[in-house]
This record gives sequence, C-alpha cells and structure tokens, in this order.
Amino acid sequence: MKVLIFILYLVPMLIVEQAIIALTCLLTFFFDKDRAIVHRVSRIMSGTISHLSILWKFKVVGGENLDRNRSYITVINHQNMLDIPVSYSIPLHFKWVSKKEVLKMPLFGWVLRLRGDIAIERGTASDTMRLFKKVGEVTSRGCSVFVFPEGTRNKGGTPGRFKDGAFIMAKENERPILPAAIKYEYKERDFFGRKMTVPCSITLRILEPIEVETVRAESVSDLREMAKARIVEALGR
Repeated sequence: MKVLIFILYLVPMLIVEQAIIALTCLLTFFFDKDRAIVHRVSRIMSGTISHLSILWKFKVVGGENLDRNRSYITVINHQNMLDIPVSYSIPLHFKWVSKKEVLKMPLFGWVLRLRGDIAIERGTASDTMRLFKKVGEVTSRGCSVFVFPEGTRNKGGTPGRFKDGAFIMAKENERPILPAAIKYEYKERDFFGRKMTVPCSITLRILEPIEVETVRAESVSDLREMAKARIVEALGR
C-alpha cells in the first residue's frame, strides 16, 4: 500500500509542479528577467515534494555554510530524479546547467528552457566559450549555478567520476565552489506481492565551500577531487 501511495503521490506531484512552473514562466516572462518569481514558485512546489511527503523523513543540515548574498558554483551528487526537487531546499537563487538533450525532453525540458537554465553544447571550442560566458553573466547578477558533476545518475550510492566542467567554470569566473551531498536511506515495501525499494529518509547536507582564494590557487583536478572528497565524506556520516 505504501509503495502505491508513493507512485500515486510522486508522479502526479511532479506533473503538477512542472505545469505550475511553466504557467508562472509564461505569465512573468516579460518583466522577470532573472526568473526570480519562477524560482520562488519552483522552491515552493519542490518543497511540497521534499518536505510534506508522508513516505520519507527529510532534513537539511549545514545552512550556516553558505551566504545567501553570494553566487556559487554548486556541485551535488546525483542518484535519481528526486535530487532535483531536493536541491531546491538550498536557499539560493540558481540556474541549472544541463545537457542539451535534457532541455529537449517534453514538459520537463521545456520548463528548464523557460526558466533560463543553461544548456551544455558539446562540440567546438566556441560552444564551450558560450557556456562560460553564460555562466559568467548569470553569476555576475548574483545568481548561483547548480551542476551534477557526474554528468549522469549514479545508482550505486557512491559518487562516480566527477567531470571537470563545473570546476573550470569556477576558475574562469572566480567563484567559490559549494559542495552539497544528498543521502538516501531505503526500505523494502510490498507492492502487489512484490518487494520494491523506496526512500524512507532523505538528508541534504550543505558543505563548507571551497573559497575563491583556493579556486584561484589550485588546479582543476585538485578542485574536482577536493569537492568529491567532501561529498563522499558527508555521505558516509
């Protein structure tokens, strides 16, 4: 029964959330350049999924590690689609950096485009320069950038190899790096006579940032391993 509630709760909530965000985008498109209103609506709708579910306990720790008035390159481990609504509990105005293919997805991808999120164009050096320029424009307006540095979902729990992109962005734009770790605990539940594993506890840890002085001084590979080590350590707590 609880798994059935999980399916009946999560899927409709995600659809309703995306529809409301899309409508907000359209209504505010001409006067909300940074999509600040859209982001607040996104946080509220995502909060209904993360905080109000009867299926899992949810908590956020480490809020004292960030300054809401700064812009960060935020890197988060990625395990499943719940990571996206969970990430909105980090109290920053931000844009996602996503693969171009994601932005082509029906409804979800369309909403990302309306929100002004940033697409990764794989190809020429000019594509890379456009990405860095866009990130620079966003962060210069006080908006953070959120990245899943693994590039794809890792179902094993332990983060996979981090790609360099987020750390190059931080160095190019001289922005602090904010690692965050999402940890799930699971429980088996019966679903029509079959055992299924679903989350019973979710913890979002906002970790100590890697400050600009360190970003300037260290190599991309060192920054990458530093951020990953903090996330792995947090997941082991």
